[in-house]
Amino acid sequence: MSGHIETVVLDSEGLSAWVAQDRKVLALFQVFHDMGADLVVSANTIVEVSHARVNLARLQWALSRVKVEPVTEAAAKAAAQLLKGAGLHGHKYAVDATVPLPVPA
Repeated sequence: MSGHIETVVLDSEGLSAWVAQDRKVLALFQVFHDMGADLVVSANTIVEVSHARVNLARLQWALSRVKVEPVTEAAAKAAAQLLKGAGLHGHKYAVDATVPLPVPA
């Protein structure tokens, strides 16, 4: 992988794979770490990946290494506009749409 990545936003699939110690995901995260990229998740993502069979210790470990962004009213409104513009709606898309986008410096 070439170039520079400042921020990697994880959805529930990415966070779940990390917690499950998926080898491909772990290797990819090592590349991101080597590039100095920050890992970010939406607070909603924690709810989405939490279930009876999740390894809570691994989840807590992973969460200690990412920035958890809150879902604010402004983020929810922006997500609603994003989905409307894409012609999408409903719970299938709602959580991932609220994943925060990095603000340019």
